[in-house]
Amino acid sequence: MQHNNILLKDYSQGVLEYCLPWFIIARILKEACETIDICTCVYKGIVKSTLCKDKSKRWKRSLGLVSKRVFLYVSTTLFTNIVLEPFDDDQLKEWWNHIKDDHCIIKKVTTLTILPGKSFTKLKDLFNHYSSSSDSSTIDLLCGVEKLHYKGTSLTRTDNLDELTNALPNLKSIVHYSDTNINTITTFFTRFINLTSINLLCTSYSSSDFLHQIPTLLLLKPGTRITKIILPEHFDWDLLDKGVKQNLQVVSSMYPDFNQDFSSLRHIVYIRTFLIKQAGISVPQSARKVTFTTHKQGLIASLADNSHIQTVRFKNISNYKYVAQYDRLDLEIIQSSMPIRNTIKRIIIDSSVNILESNVIRFKELGYEYLGSTISNTSFNKLQFKLIQSQDNNHISLCNKYNYLYCKQHYTAKGSDCQSISRTKLWRH
Repeated sequence: MQHNNILLKDYSQGVLEYCLPWFIIARILKEACETIDICTCVYKGIVKSTLCKDKSKRWKRSLGLVSKRVFLYVSTTLFTNIVLEPFDDDQLKEWWNHIKDDHCIIKKVTTLTILPGKSFTKLKDLFNHYSSSSDSSTIDLLCGVEKLHYKGTSLTRTDNLDELTNALPNLKSIVHYSDTNINTITTFFTRFINLTSINLLCTSYSSSDFLHQIPTLLLLKPGTRITKIILPEHFDWDLLDKGVKQNLQVVSSMYPDFNQDFSSLRHIVYIRTFLIKQAGISVPQSARKVTFTTHKQGLIASLADNSHIQTVRFKNISNYKYVAQYDRLDLEIIQSSMPIRNTIKRIIIDSSVNILESNVIRFKELGYEYLGSTISNTSFNKLQFKLIQSQDNNHISLCNKYNYLYCKQHYTAKGSDCQSISRTKLWRH
């Protein structure tokens, strides 16, 4: 209460006299930015649309024009997820010069995505303008990066790994999509001292090489910062020290039965499903979420004896590695194989197409309300569904009926295939 009273001093100062207190304004802006990326469009036919995504980006940038204080808040708190697609040297130089401009909204980067470059093979070509800058604010820009999605040039080269570790000293999480080898794995586990999360699910590798990289994990000792390790191939987690296993919260697996030594485990990523039999899956009691990267009939039903599992994710990685056609994640197939009654509270599905009105109706019959979609880090539509609680059935039915009638009235203009549904139900990732 005392903290709020101090902040409320801003309430009646100068031009802020009739405004809301700043901490309330900041909270509103933060909530708005977190939900603006959620698309709640439902289509009558299969179409490809990025309109919602483009609008959300423009809206976020436009917030910086409101005032100096809002500009500072947006540039250091809300607009910190940056995508970099390097081309030639001239364009890189132009990009870094733009960053140094006082009016550029990019002042702090906490999440960085590096896309493949079209004319360079060394990370030095990407970072040379950055590292040679004498502007301290520019130098600090990448020092704040905590999460990296790396889709760029190969990280199998020692010089590229050196550039990466020098440029991103405070990195805590890395999601790697390109080539990997023993140098890559060793560097991730030994040179990034702040790293807590390593995701290699979509990485490219040769099987013979990868088998030699796995022993690097044995370097992990009790007290390690690492809490998340997702691998593209099988690894025997029992080889790790018990103290390391008890620290892990997210791991990958090929097998339905999982050792109970993982007392902190909250999420399992199943990288194969053909080993999961009708007998079901045994998940430690501490886990609350499972992810499947391929589909198999009856996967959700196989979780029947694991009532502690609250969220099921179907993550599509077919863009990054070969997945047999019969294993591909297809919204219609997943929907048709779901049991009518289950205890899963949240279902998340990566889909290559937009959701149709018929899908929404069918999921409702299965007991799930469609919340909306965002774009996943593998560039698919990330559809989210929430279990309809029995006590809310009548209320939800009335709301859906009202929303349908409202949308039918306002969104049936000629040439429009899109119906918008209510944004009142939002979620946290």
